[in-house]
Amino acid sequence: MFRKPLTVRRKLPGAWANGVWVDGSDVDLSIMASVQPATPEDMQSLPEGRRNMAAYRLYTSTELRSSEDDETNPDRVTLFNDDYEITQVGRWQNGIRSHYRAIATKARP
Repeated sequence: MFRKPLTVRRKLPGAWANGVWVDGSDVDLSIMASVQPATPEDMQSLPEGRRNMAAYRLYTSTELRSSEDDETNPDRVTLFNDDYEITQVGRWQNGIRSHYRAIATKARP
């Protein structure tokens, strides 16, 4: 009910082709997510270099990739005309309304 469409940009894994490494391409995923401001407690849980950046919480049924999972290729989203990257993902699998809670922080230039 509170979720809205959101586009996630994900980098696919690279591969070797004829002895040359080829980076993976970017793909867009369409998901439904609720976007809410990050709380002070959310900000405190972030790595030190990210605590002073703008951040939002995303609630979704889609598992997202965070910089904790893949430091060089976290999922990215555009929120309010700015690029954000997924910094943390928590799994809330309670059997009633299973979902993921992700924290997206403003992407570094």
